[in-house]
Amino acid sequence: MHLRLASAPEKTARDALTHAAWGQRLEMAQYLERERRLRAHPYAREAMRTWLLAGGEGEGVLASCETFAMRAYLPRQSAAASTSRVEGVASVFVEDRLRGRGLAVALMDALRERLRQEGALASILFSDVGLSIYERSGYAARPAISRVFEPAPGDPAGACDRVLTEADAPAALHDALVPDDALLIWPTAAQLDWHLERERIYADLLGARRPTFHAAAAGAGRAVFCADLKGARLMILQLAARRADEALALIQAARRVAHAAGLAEVVLWECAWPFELPDGAGGGRRVHRAESLPMICPLRDGIDPASWGQTSRATWV
Repeated sequence: MHLRLASAPEKTARDALTHAAWGQRLEMAQYLERERRLRAHPYAREAMRTWLLAGGEGEGVLASCETFAMRAYLPRQSAAASTSRVEGVASVFVEDRLRGRGLAVALMDALRERLRQEGALASILFSDVGLSIYERSGYAARPAISRVFEPAPGDPAGACDRVLTEADAPAALHDALVPDDALLIWPTAAQLDWHLERERIYADLLGARRPTFHAAAAGAGRAVFCADLKGARLMILQLAARRADEALALIQAARRVAHAAGLAEVVLWECAWPFELPDGAGGGRRVHRAESLPMICPLRDGIDPASWGQTSRATWV
């Protein structure tokens, strides 16, 4: 077995196979269109690769996955303070007929070594199939807690200093106060817009209404959000604030945006914030997630898995 990059026809062929796993609410043609548009986005064109685990003669493709390069820093290590990268892994797939042979683990092991050789700081993923498969390949789990809020009526602009539309939202974090985590994975404007592209795609394919606003500012705090139209919820992609009052103002703005868009809830993934947000703050509740479990595999000596604190939705792929 060996790891290699997929050709364009091979990517399309894998899409047809993965529809049953990840194409909920979409017909096959719609799912293929979703994948085509996501790959065509500027962030994906720059950062995304599709990998295949190929077997011996006559075996063909045994497993596949995707990786997305993400901007990362080691702020507390001055010698390595310059921008580097982490690779996010997504869409790990083995056909039903091939399961039970350890192929997913073999794929992840081969990919881990390839990314290490390329100089990535770490590899991250968000597991929907539990922890054990990826733990075998060196990945460690991070906390997976969501804050869930009901939508609230009112003018979003009345809850914070200002709200931003789709055109300005991807750049909203440009002047945010960046955390000084030991390992910081911080989304670029293009990466944030890739999430907005998912919203655009589902709005087109499902005929769903989109939110009017996609970011908010409160004091020095910033938040960027987009609709998960498949799940009828507003996801706060990234919340960057130093104080709890700023964070609560941003959450309230998001709740009002969700209400205006007819969405069922607002979801914020809990991160290592520099402030305390008690249970029930802002009218929310804490939920331990069973899916999208953040995991990290350090690829450089001295990186502690616990140092990845900003496990936000913005880093999900």
